[in-house]
Amino acid sequence: MNDQTGPAFKGRVEDIRFVSGHGRFTADIVPDNALHAVFLRSNVAAGVITSLDCSAAKTAPGVVSVLTALDAAADGVANMVWTGGPVREDGGVTVDSPRPLLSGKEIRHLGEPVAMVIADTRQAAADAAELIEVQIDAADAVALSVEHMLGGPLVWPGTNDNIASLHRQGNRDEVDAILAKSAHVSHFAFDISKITACTMEMRASIGFIDENGKSSLTTSAQSPYQLHGELAQLFGISPDEVRVTSPDVGGSFGMKGALYREDALVVWAARRLGRPVFWTADRGEAFLSDEHARAVSGTASLGLDAEGNFTALWVDARIDAGAYLSRRTKGLLNN
Repeated sequence: MNDQTGPAFKGRVEDIRFVSGHGRFTADIVPDNALHAVFLRSNVAAGVITSLDCSAAKTAPGVVSVLTALDAAADGVANMVWTGGPVREDGGVTVDSPRPLLSGKEIRHLGEPVAMVIADTRQAAADAAELIEVQIDAADAVALSVEHMLGGPLVWPGTNDNIASLHRQGNRDEVDAILAKSAHVSHFAFDISKITACTMEMRASIGFIDENGKSSLTTSAQSPYQLHGELAQLFGISPDEVRVTSPDVGGSFGMKGALYREDALVVWAARRLGRPVFWTADRGEAFLSDEHARAVSGTASLGLDAEGNFTALWVDARIDAGAYLSRRTKGLLNN
């Protein structure tokens, strides 16, 4: 027999710390001098903001600042950073879908952040947010998973349809020829519903300037290094001037892999105000603001020979990618 004297596998080593209440999550390490952020969000899925009055909120007790899209634009951080680009292999018009940190005009999905209220306490910020008066002219929303809505109403103007990207792989003519010769062909339609994660810990973020002057983010994210580079690009600074850390994360399931608008906003607010800014979602807000996944529908044809071996497969899949594209959009198909 082989002498196997390597170290024994000890299994999970973190459980005792968690079940005994010694986890260290983002909300556990909020600095004492931190300000608290609350967002006013759109209550319609599509429309145009015609007026936004934050004057009462700005003078509410405990409020330090109320920020809107105008402030973000003035500071040069109007839109989130995305280095990718959609591809239309059918030659169609591609979509440029800049995602604003705070929506200043167009509303493209339910729950878009319109204003950011920052106060001494979360309750003060929430109370002030209710004082903001916003008028939105609602428009027809688009259910992109519905076939007849691929042509309109248009999510983005300047395009001919709601197809953001089209990718083809394989040779359709060859597949059709093999299917025609197959002993059996099975055709079926599928519809994979839209989902989102329901994590024990909702998303939480602290933006602050650390002791070395770095723009810093502590957040419940599963990929802090990716966020690090995107924040640096957003603020137009060197990656060496940015620090992102993730303490214990109370569940993610892929949902916490992106740089969210709220992450960028708390760092921007901390840079602007010179104090840490903390935000965490409640459960209802999480359903509105967390990334969703799947929402894939389509048809498939599978060919088999007389013995039941696969001969060819053709799949036509349609993915509801939502209102904005990102580096994670194509992950909807393989997640």
